[in-house]
Amino acid sequence: MKKIKKYNEFVNNDIYVDVDVKSLIETVRCECGNKSDLNVIWNNASYKKVIENGKESIPYLLENLSMVWFHALEEITGEKPYPKGTKPQEKREEWKKWAIQNGY
Repeated sequence: MKKIKKYNEFVNNDIYVDVDVKSLIETVRCECGNKSDLNVIWNNASYKKVIENGKESIPYLLENLSMVWFHALEEITGEKPYPKGTKPQEKREEWKKWAIQNGY
């Protein structure tokens, strides 16, 4: 797969992000943008492919942190850096801390 150089806000260097991941994330936005049921989004084929791309997806997901992508980050990393019942804005902040601690 073709790689592009992409700036990541969480570190002071450049990283490589799979172009395919970027297009998959955009596809999820187009196909699921108006859906409020997270289970419908999580079962979307493109969403599942983002998760299948594994760690290559993490930097782009961190740049696009939202409730939709918290689940994908949990699936890929095997981690959940916040307790159950945490508000979305607090989850976002906890993922930012996680990113810094893990070199993203």
